[in-house]
Amino acid sequence: MNGDDSTVRPHEIVARARTPHYRSPTPMRSFPLAVAALASLAATASACGASTTDAIPDAGRGPGADSSVVPGMEGGIVVPPATGDAAVGPAAKTYFYAHTDTTLYRLDADDPALPPQRIGDFDCVGRDGGLVTAMTDIAVDKRGRIVAVARDRVFLDVRVVGTGVVCGSAVQLVGDASSTAFYGATFAPAGTLGNTDETLVVANSEGELYAVDLTTGALSVIGAFGPVPARDPSGQTYPSGNVGEPWSLSGDLVFLDNGGRSVGFATVRDCPNPPSTSNCSTSDSLLELDLTKLRYGSRAVVTRRLLGRITADTRCTNDPASAFGRTFGVTAYKGAIFGFGRGSLVTRIDNTTAKACVVANLTGTLPVGFAGAGVTTAAPIDPPR
Repeated sequence: MNGDDSTVRPHEIVARARTPHYRSPTPMRSFPLAVAALASLAATASACGASTTDAIPDAGRGPGADSSVVPGMEGGIVVPPATGDAAVGPAAKTYFYAHTDTTLYRLDADDPALPPQRIGDFDCVGRDGGLVTAMTDIAVDKRGRIVAVARDRVFLDVRVVGTGVVCGSAVQLVGDASSTAFYGATFAPAGTLGNTDETLVVANSEGELYAVDLTTGALSVIGAFGPVPARDPSGQTYPSGNVGEPWSLSGDLVFLDNGGRSVGFATVRDCPNPPSTSNCSTSDSLLELDLTKLRYGSRAVVTRRLLGRITADTRCTNDPASAFGRTFGVTAYKGAIFGFGRGSLVTRIDNTTAKACVVANLTGTLPVGFAGAGVTTAAPIDPPR
């Protein structure tokens, strides 16, 4: 949680120490491994402008009806891949995927202001003797595979079956993070850690990033966000008591392949005593990350630059200040980052200036605010200028 939140964020991954008015598009696309639906992004994000209003197909399905079901994989969805992947048929409509503590939704990437469609509840939340009480985040690889994280485990085989979301098999997280809360997850594109395939990465409230071994659940530190500076590029100052403290992950991070020139972003917050969430700033900041600096066993700073404190764009009006804090889910497309807030607000954030506008206010539509979001690593992105 952010700022005045004194309680621990209810949907967090905890790695236990063990012995060994703004409308804008955002596309995404994908097809599955052993997973559920994810999609390709394709549209243009226009500042405070209108966009398409086409109806979204039935929740849990791609464009059209049963033609999108993967043979031999009930409920699995396939969507044609983005540029660079093998063709799988005609271009698919683009969707964003976001979730609350218990339920997965999708949003029309061409117009996130349209009402989200409910895909279904995660069947693993509330099971295992209550150990899985909430879903923390989802991550999506280049092929559209979704993995989901909840407390101290990762669900590897997330699929849409009927009107529900089956979590599938899980691996327990183990390592030396000593009960630190992890808030966000993404896949690091192949090659960023010297691996031939993509690697699941999670980040925590102490400002550290960890790679996850999906076979053993082992956590390996691979970098850190670094310290809070005195001011951001626009001259906004940070509280003196927070300066020099490690950035704390506010809610999420997103990595994209970008044609082999990988880029990454994270929404972070400044706090006086991280990993404590007490007295943190109520607005988030946006970092651009240098994925070439990720190294196993390293806590070296991987932040390329602070893009700025996330604040309202002057072209948008009546956006509450609360819209720019507690950004628990993040996706990206072209020149924009899309934030999914705990207050049920969706915001579009310029990935160069960190100026933002509210795309959709879903207060009253969702039973509880967003807990996370994901987008395929193959989504197109315009790197910050």
